[in-house]
Amino acid sequence: MRQPRRPESGLLLLRDLRQLFLAAQAVNVHWIYLGQVAQAVRDQDLLTEVTAHHKETLTHIKWIKTRMKEAGPQALTVED
Repeated sequence: MRQPRRPESGLLLLRDLRQLFLAAQAVNVHWIYLGQVAQAVRDQDLLTEVTAHHKETLTHIKWIKTRMKEAGPQALTVED
């Protein structure tokens, strides 16, 4: 028989997702800065790399946001 879920576990998940989202957004800002530098110094190889990694970071952010939207209502409406 399955144990009922503890409300704290959902809140811990939301906290972890929030921290992950904020860290990913910080990485996003760094890719933006680095992309601007690559454009300023006209380094196409660097810009190509930055663009690829930036897209990957944006994909991670989208995934995290989806998980937050899925987990939020479940975690916040669990009854004791």
